[in-house]
Amino acid sequence: MKKLLLIALLSLSFQASAEQWLCVTERMTGFHLDKNTNAWEPATFTDRPKYIISSFPEAGIIRYTVKEHASSNEFPTCQDYVNKQDEYFITCQDKYGSSFLFNKTRNRFQFSNVIGGFVYPYLKETPPFISIGLCSSF
Repeated sequence: MKKLLLIALLSLSFQASAEQWLCVTERMTGFHLDKNTNAWEPATFTDRPKYIISSFPEAGIIRYTVKEHASSNEFPTCQDYVNKQDEYFITCQDKYGSSFLFNKTRNRFQFSNVIGGFVYPYLKETPPFISIGLCSSF
C-alpha cells in the first residue's frame, strides 16, 4: 500500500511540474521570389501562426517540445539553458536549420524558417521568414 501511495505521489509531482505556453505571432516578415524579375523581394504576412510549448518529465528531468498549433509538425526535443543575465531560454532546431527560441523569463519567442520552398519544392514555394511574438502560460 505504501508503494502505491509513493508511486501516486511521484506521478502527481511530475504532472504538477508540467508547463505549457501558447505563443502567438505578432509580426512576421520574409522574402518571396518575384517570378517576373527572378529577384528576391521583401514579403509581409497576414497570418499569425501559433505555437505550443509543452514540458514533460523524462528520466527525472524536464524536457520541452514545440509544435505549431493545430498541426502535427513538432520540433525535435528542445534544449534549455540560462544565460549570464539569469534569463531562462528554450531553443529548438530542426535538421534543416529552422529554429524556435523562447525566452521563458520575458515570455517572448522568435521563430525562423530559413528553408522555404525555393530549396525544397515539396514546400510549394513557401517563402523563408522570421516571426516574433508573445507567449502566455496556460
